Amino acid sequence: MLGPWINCRTVYLDKRSFPSRIDENFNNFVYTRKHRAHQHIPPPLENFPNVTKFVLDSMHLIFLGVFKCMMVFLKSGPSICKLDADKLEPLSERIKSLSKHIPSEFVRLGRDLTHLDRYKATEFHLLCLYTSVVALKDIVSDKLYKHYLLSFVALRILHDSRMAAENFRNQYLELCLLLFLDSNSKIISTF
Repeated sequence: MLGPWINCRTVYLDKRSFPSRIDENFNNFVYTRKHRAHQHIPPPLENFPNVTKFVLDSMHLIFLGVFKCMMVFLKSGPSICKLDADKLEPLSERIKSLSKHIPSEFVRLGRDLTHLDRYKATEFHLLCLYTSVVALKDIVSDKLYKHYLLSFVALRILHDSRMAAENFRNQYLELCLLLFLDSNSKIISTF
């Protein structure tokens, strides 16, 4: 999917108004200036369906992508979305205190936000799918928390294999994601 470049970021204001990427355009270096800059390098597999056959993994797209961006902006972003120090410290403390209740199957436990720039994907995974729903409660504004809950619910549905085949899941998941994207333009437009 393509989105407009606003404030040095790609923003997806409305999923329905942007065309999906296709293999032919990707192989012909149609997308972005950076993509066209590598046009002189022959693709390793010509005519390989680079867009439709690569698996989209949650580690890079969600945990190290969207969620990391949200957390970085809460910690040190523009003033419109940055948390004050009096809220950042309790958030860090909550994340650390929740670590006591995390089972040993999780390799990395939550650290305070002073180490956010050195968080690994597993830490963002733990925070995103498990602890942030508790940690962010009453720290961020109600509006931002409800916005966050849309993504949290959608991600929990996506990561629950028991709900994989249910039609209800697909409809509710799509609704959550569309509402999240629609409210992005209103709430997180500075992200």
